[in-house]
Amino acid sequence: MGAANVRTIDAYTKFQASPEFSVSKTVLLAESHDALVDALVDSYDGVRDDDQLALFRCVFMNPFWVDPATYARLTPIFVAVLDKFSL
Repeated sequence: MGAANVRTIDAYTKFQASPEFSVSKTVLLAESHDALVDALVDSYDGVRDDDQLALFRCVFMNPFWVDPATYARLTPIFVAVLDKFSL
């Protein structure tokens, strides 16, 4: 979980500097979200080695995102940006 948090915060920081997409960050404290954090860590046989879980959230404000052609065009761009940031 600790390594995932580092990667998540790093990607979040890079998204903040990017004009292509906007994301926000949420940090779940294990003491407040114990069952959720445990379920997530257990789902990938991870190790709970941190007391918080960092997440970034995407809100796609483009009203045309629901259009299949737009979705097909934007999704690979988003995935490519995320992949670039995850290296």
